[in-house]
Order: sequence, then C-alpha cells, then structure tokens
Amino acid sequence: MKQALLALYLLFGFNVCSIASIPVSNATEEQTAKFSKFFEEGKVDQDNAQDQFNLFIKYLNGTGVPENKKLAVEWCIKSAKQGYEDAQYFLGRMYYYGDIIIIPENKKLAFEWFNKAAEQGNIGAQSHLGYMYSKGEGVTADNKYAYAWYSVQFVLDDSKYTKNQRDSVATKLSSSGLEEAQDIATKLYDKINSNK
Repeated sequence: MKQALLALYLLFGFNVCSIASIPVSNATEEQTAKFSKFFEEGKVDQDNAQDQFNLFIKYLNGTGVPENKKLAVEWCIKSAKQGYEDAQYFLGRMYYYGDIIIIPENKKLAFEWFNKAAEQGNIGAQSHLGYMYSKGEGVTADNKYAYAWYSVQFVLDDSKYTKNQRDSVATKLSSSGLEEAQDIATKLYDKINSNK
C-alpha cells in the first residue's frame, strides 16, 4: 500500500498525508496476496469493479505487470463506471489535474466523477466539490453547495482544514443563505448515509 501511495504521490502530486485515510483499495493484505496469485494465474475477475481498480493500481505502478499508464487509465474508467468509489475519486483527480497524458484536464468531467464518489462518502471528493463550488471550477460557483460539501466532509473527517474552509465560505453567505446551506448539507449527509 505504501508503494501505491508513493506512486500516486509522484504521479499526481497527492499529499500523501491527506489521503492516508483514503484506502487505495479496501482489500486486506490477505486479499491483496490472493489477488496477486489470481492475477499471476490469469484468474482475475475483469468484470469486478474492485479487481478493475486493483488492475489500475498494478498497471500504474508496474507491480507484477509492465507499467502501462494507458491500460491503467482504461481499468480505472471501467471500475469507475461500475460505481467503485475509489476509482471515481481517482478518475476525478486525473480529469481535474490532467496528470496523465491520456486524460486531458477537464474540470466539468472532474466535477461529475467527484460528485459520484462524494455521494458514496469519499471525503477527498467532498473536499474537491467544496473547492470547485467555491471557485466555480467545472460548475457554476455556489457558496451554499461549497459550504454544504465542506460541512459533510467535516462531519466525516473532523479536520481543522475542512472546518477552516467551511467557515471561510460561511462568511460569504447571508444568514438565510447559511440556513439554506445547512439544510443542503443535512440532505447530502442523509443521502450518503442511505447509500451505505
């Protein structure tokens, strides 16, 4: 896992500390070993979203297979389209930053993928949505939704950074706007909890 985080840091410029709480995969070490064995034996379920995401990581890092960023991205897209939260988040990051030659920067697509991951509870995606709404990147600027996404993220991760971002956006809202933003946050939080 450390190798995967390091590779993602080098490739995407991720702050490893900020994503340390976001698993690269939900697989345990035993599952990872089993996956590696299946991969070597050609028994990976290529229609399984988690296996697809694991193939993304393997091809991205060249772990057990030749490094192939194009193939890595293809596996990430397949996994994301099946609804795999981590793949949706990383695909959003690739579109946001345009980090891989194959994926050009596209804030609108980044917003769409972040939204899908955020609605499943991905705090990294929630943070990106808060920022994108506050700056009008890939979406029309809307401080109510920026506040709402930062609030949801704060409930889930309780970080000082998130609180500061949320509070900064709050200063741009009227008292009635703040009440609306809080209502939006409550609805988003309830929707996320109903998805689990």
